Amino acid sequence: MDDDREIEVSVENRERIRLLQSAWEASADAVIGRLLDSFAQNGTSRKAPERAQDELEVHAVYEGQPVKGIFEIRTHHLKIVEGPLAGRSFKSPSGAAMAVVRHLKPDVHNNRNGWTFWTITNTGHPLQAVRDNAPRRTT
Repeated sequence: MDDDREIEVSVENRERIRLLQSAWEASADAVIGRLLDSFAQNGTSRKAPERAQDELEVHAVYEGQPVKGIFEIRTHHLKIVEGPLAGRSFKSPSGAAMAVVRHLKPDVHNNRNGWTFWTITNTGHPLQAVRDNAPRRTT
């Protein structure tokens, strides 16, 4: 029988909780309580933040592991926001795809085409669908 007091927490979130514990000089329980209180005060019916017009939500599933990212149309940069490597930014969709493969399955060759690896979340189309309409600008 599971103990109701145990909660699974990812390594990334565990580190974030430890950081807040240090900053707030509080226990993990107090940190989580404070975060939940803050959420309750701000309301539970908040809308998801809207993306800038030059950003697309993308995702991929590799080795059964879901990964979510934000693709910047203007620069072609891709930031992983959920899953392995969350918080890391890459200069190209392929760079992000290769990093995910390398992280999840280091024993295989990681060469991947990011334009076909990533899927546009809202449409279900491969990221390739916006490639021709996404001239790269570095400024």
